[in-house]
Amino acid sequence: MVDFRISRVVNQSERDSALLREHWALFCETLGEAENFSNFNSFYRRLFRGQFLVTKNNFQMEQATLCLGRSLKIAGLVFLCKQGWPSPGGVGCLAMASDVTETQIQEFWLSLQRHYQSVNLIAPFAGHHYLGFSIPERHSKVVEQSPSRHSRDEESKGLFFQSVNPQRIGVMTTSLNSRLERLFSNSAITPAYRHYYSLETDLAPERIQTLHEELLQPSNRFRVRKLNPLRPRRELDKMNQLVNACFTNHFDFCPLSDDENWDLMKWSLPLFQSGCFLFLMDGDQEIGFAFGMLDYNQIFKGRNDLLNIGRLFLQRTKILRGRLIHIGILPKYRGQKLVKYLRHHLLLNLANLGALTIESSYIDQDNVASLGNVESTGAKPLHVFTTYLVAQSRPP
Repeated sequence: MVDFRISRVVNQSERDSALLREHWALFCETLGEAENFSNFNSFYRRLFRGQFLVTKNNFQMEQATLCLGRSLKIAGLVFLCKQGWPSPGGVGCLAMASDVTETQIQEFWLSLQRHYQSVNLIAPFAGHHYLGFSIPERHSKVVEQSPSRHSRDEESKGLFFQSVNPQRIGVMTTSLNSRLERLFSNSAITPAYRHYYSLETDLAPERIQTLHEELLQPSNRFRVRKLNPLRPRRELDKMNQLVNACFTNHFDFCPLSDDENWDLMKWSLPLFQSGCFLFLMDGDQEIGFAFGMLDYNQIFKGRNDLLNIGRLFLQRTKILRGRLIHIGILPKYRGQKLVKYLRHHLLLNLANLGALTIESSYIDQDNVASLGNVESTGAKPLHVFTTYLVAQSRPP
């Protein structure tokens, strides 16, 4: 007998607590299918327990499960937004058994939609708050070319995305995962909600030479400085303030308090290198930032945090890929080629650390300026990520 169940993550019954433990085990199994996500297990354990400030402050967490008899088949954590959170809630930490049928998948989503018909939910839960991840498309994808895009960004007319092979693609996204893909295979039940794009830059010697030639300081008033590793909290607070100022008008942007941002970002401190975390300065004032990282998925194996930390220090030279995770500049300074100036610095610093290719992270479908700027550095289309609408409020 199929049993669909919703339970609160906190103050659970003994049965609900047992389901949450089963959910964790199934979640690790689901992600471990392709060894495809490098965030430490300790990060996700805190997420499952609702211990991050961003979850405590902004969400009510519930667990949705579908069981067949005593066997857990599908599970997810539902993040219901509290008043004031500006974007939809979502379903994250999704897990699915290998023998799930299409009928069970449909029953899970339809039951969830009936239960949450008064709210908007997307999945996999992703975004600025990093509570989930997106799934890259398997198939070719052409970027829609609207008249406004043609007029604003003539150089991007030819942008298209080729299909890609499964691979470990970065520190903040998944590689292709057949279990998770199956959950979103029915577009009539889970229609696409939003597309995000990533591009790849090949740091061949001739490209590095071009970057050096183009790295002309726009003005004596502007300079680039590295993150100071001796004061990480102060530096991450400054970055968060810039993020909130730079992206306030972006689709579904959710500003974090400095405390919420620190609570999330401090888990990544072992992965930081100051040359990959840059501020753009106008005199003594920070006006932009660029945040990159080596792709530690190339050396991380399994899900043992201690062993992966050891690999972090002993095998760093084996990493040949980098990621450009986040870049922004205050609105009043845009249109002066300062973003390209900042990005060039970051690309060259990653190349000095041994990266031969660089992948950009999520770029929203409407962020034409960023897509054009990344293309202008010689980047080529790589992945399309998609989030899906799984529940939607209906008018009374």
